[in-house]
Amino acid sequence: MIIINSTNINILKLLAQGQFSAEVLALYTNMEKSSIKKNIVQINEFLTDHNLSKIKKSNSKFSLKLSTKQWENLFSRKDFITSEEILDYLFIKFIHNKFINLENEKESLNLSRSSIVRYFQNIKQILDSTNSIYEYQNSKGIKLIHLSEECKNIFCKKIIKFFMSRDFKKNKDFFISTILSEYNLLDLLDKLHKILCTNKMSSTSFIMVLSQVFKHNFINYATCF
Repeated sequence: MIIINSTNINILKLLAQGQFSAEVLALYTNMEKSSIKKNIVQINEFLTDHNLSKIKKSNSKFSLKLSTKQWENLFSRKDFITSEEILDYLFIKFIHNKFINLENEKESLNLSRSSIVRYFQNIKQILDSTNSIYEYQNSKGIKLIHLSEECKNIFCKKIIKFFMSRDFKKNKDFFISTILSEYNLLDLLDKLHKILCTNKMSSTSFIMVLSQVFKHNFINYATCF
């Protein structure tokens, strides 16, 4: 049975929005065009294993016809979380809560100990490179001591990316939504849209897939929330 990977998931996220040529899929997933066909084959094997329709190509464009319920079931699977989404989740949770217990996160994400350590190593590199300070608390977890302005900027980018993706994705980033459960997400999303409209910026999925984050000052935008 085919195990879905992050690249496959990103392609499926795009196809959930409509039909795309191999060139466009390659652009939005930051891949070589030659790799798209290989990934389409893998995805179709996965879809066949789960008794779902396969990706088809017509007029040089790929498309996948699934019902709304089928899309929802597909993206609600626990294995439909990409490496990037895991990193964003761990980063946002650590910065927001100022503390994290990797053993607990390992269980929540169904990861091995080596995998969760590897993911957090990436986050530590961001913290170290931006002069943020954290400390290990024996048998408890990791505590954030100081957050640099540069790291605040990164945090804002990831938060805005989360809100943007909520607007079009079939799944709703359950893990990050849990972190932000105390806030009115619809109200925050509405404010984000107003900010984007004021600055004549698009809130479509293409912005998120193509650039992941806007090339603007997110600290200024974040003060509006």
